[in-house]
Amino acid sequence: MGGILTDRTLALMGHSLDRLSRTQQVIGHNVANVDTPGYRAKTLSFDATLEHAMGASGQLALARTNARHIDPAAPALAEPRVVDRDNPNMRVDGNTVDINQEMVHLVETGLKYRAIAQLASKRLALLKTIATES
Repeated sequence: MGGILTDRTLALMGHSLDRLSRTQQVIGHNVANVDTPGYRAKTLSFDATLEHAMGASGQLALARTNARHIDPAAPALAEPRVVDRDNPNMRVDGNTVDINQEMVHLVETGLKYRAIAQLASKRLALLKTIATES
């Protein structure tokens, strides 16, 4: 385990919370534009991130899991892109936002965010206990 300030689990949880927050923003934009003619519903695409991780070979690349391992000197994974969501249910005005679908995504994302935030809080409490009892 690394130091308290370099805890990999907390870093991954923070990264997940950032992604979920960004997803909430995209959903919010979709909901705000539910009545905008011609608006196409958006989503986050993780395809670019996956393609970067897999490399040109189509297989997952090696990841550095320990500071003493070989440094791949690779750039950070690509951030997900906001793209138009495939939705065959376009309205007459060209808008593709399905408010029911957006509400489902909103609830799912909120539940995931809350669960990860609670786990992070428990992890921090555990690290605090370890630090004070050492």
